[in-house]
Amino acid sequence: MTCLAVIIEYRFSLWGISMPDISPFRALRYNPNIYPDLSKVASPPYDVISQVHREELSNRCEHNAVRITLPAAPSGDTECADKYTHAASLLEEWIRDDILIAEDRPALYVYDHQFELHGKTLTRRGICCLTRLEEFGENILPHEHTMAGPKIDRLRLMEACQAHLSPIFMLYKDPTRQIQDLIAQALPETPVACAEPKPGDRNAIYAIKDSEAIGQIAAALHERKFYIADGHHRYETYLNYAKARSRENPSPDAPFRFGFTFAAAAEDPGLVILPYHRMIKNIPHETIKSLPENLNRDFAVKAIPADTSANQIEDLLEASAKETPTFALISNSWILVASLTTSRDPSAGPRESLDVTTVEQLILKNLFGLNHDALDDDSHVTYTHEAEEAIGSVRSGECQVAVLMRPMPIEQLLDVAEAGEKMPRKSTFFSPKPWTGLLIHYFRHSS
Repeated sequence: MTCLAVIIEYRFSLWGISMPDISPFRALRYNPNIYPDLSKVASPPYDVISQVHREELSNRCEHNAVRITLPAAPSGDTECADKYTHAASLLEEWIRDDILIAEDRPALYVYDHQFELHGKTLTRRGICCLTRLEEFGENILPHEHTMAGPKIDRLRLMEACQAHLSPIFMLYKDPTRQIQDLIAQALPETPVACAEPKPGDRNAIYAIKDSEAIGQIAAALHERKFYIADGHHRYETYLNYAKARSRENPSPDAPFRFGFTFAAAAEDPGLVILPYHRMIKNIPHETIKSLPENLNRDFAVKAIPADTSANQIEDLLEASAKETPTFALISNSWILVASLTTSRDPSAGPRESLDVTTVEQLILKNLFGLNHDALDDDSHVTYTHEAEEAIGSVRSGECQVAVLMRPMPIEQLLDVAEAGEKMPRKSTFFSPKPWTGLLIHYFRHSS
């Protein structure tokens, strides 16, 4: 029995023990003889691509991943009933033409993502693997609610393609760097895939195929809980699909029972969480006019010059006390920095101490009168992670008030997830997101 076979046997011998189930896999990836540089074929995740951007990516190369991950049915093509079957047809065609090839044997993949932020060059390292799909609560911890629409779309695409086209972004705790050191020791010198789709954004994939190294890394990851950073909708879609398919294939080792995962250490210096700023509109004029006075009930309010720049506001927020919910409100008449002064229920969970929860409860609901449905309706609230865009929307009259938020510390996210609570919508933006098309979990080639 090979060492890799021992790993798999060890995995199932622990069936029922509360730990994540980790596995290497044979990824489907672009043929390096045809595309030694993936810059023209990789794409951002589907949920950050506008229609205009999709057309740009699609026109960049006939084999760009966006044609499958965000498909559009060709006009007049009677053999493709819809965009999902067209995506599946493209995937099969690219495999048949050796545009996409399967790894020769199972591997764990190291994904180094180098990027620039605020003039600094950072690198985030993660491991791409398969994780056994299971209900939330024991080993897989979410931090946000999901909506039905995105899950239906991803389910139909998965059913057609028989593949996980992009990974779930997960986090694990590694305070002693045990896993990071194991990965560094096993890291090959040369990547198997590399893409720099824009200057300063370099994506490198390394395949670890050594059985002993795979066993050590998988065993160490097996001891960790996984926290979903990004991809809640896809995870639930993967899980629902696995449940449906299990009726026809009850094998515990069926490839659809494992989700394509990108797992990074919560302590990684390249892990960046950006805030989602709120842009508010269609609120009664009198409500906006009385806002500065009404804020005084629950907040210490400081007015700053109306021409203060976005960077200066962000610096002020960053310098404020971390333990006190603080944010900035901008209208065409004023800029106010508000810090909570009222005490919160000491028995409340960690969710109640978040900036985003304070804004949702005391500003959007209490002062602006928005109910739960209105918060999910973009006719009242829209979001951006660019502070200048939020302020610009006020200056242009597109919205009435912008609420600038602070980035959420990773510790707060982990605390909320461990408490089994859910954050308000659009609480975190992990940047940058892993690119799509570098690796694919194709069910027919995964084991």
